[in-house]
Amino acid sequence: MELFNNIENTEKRIIITVQLILNITQLSSNNYELTPLMSNMDELSRETINTYKIFTNENNLSLNFMNSSRSYDVRIDQYSVYQVLSNLIDNAIKYTESGKVEFIISDLDDDNLMLAVKNTGIGIAEAI
Repeated sequence: MELFNNIENTEKRIIITVQLILNITQLSSNNYELTPLMSNMDELSRETINTYKIFTNENNLSLNFMNSSRSYDVRIDQYSVYQVLSNLIDNAIKYTESGKVEFIISDLDDDNLMLAVKNTGIGIAEAI
């Protein structure tokens, strides 16, 4: 069973990598068209978190989601936002050896949400 789990996790990493390469290609050639639609940010965030739970379990990390926002429905290009969230969460997991990764949604003001990823990883070096 452990072998099958490892194969499944490797497959998910490969799919994510291929998606990133395709996105970069589309963006570089100006072929990506945004499709803004009303979407539920809470649902999209939970789906993204669930994709990465497997990777945190492998490393004994906790992955927490906190949503204190009053508004869940937003007009976004769902695929683009999913990719941004995935990249942020993936990087947080990669650079956190132990501890936790948190994804937070809160209201910045009446019309804007704030999305944040916090972790107990190595951090970003200060500029010289």
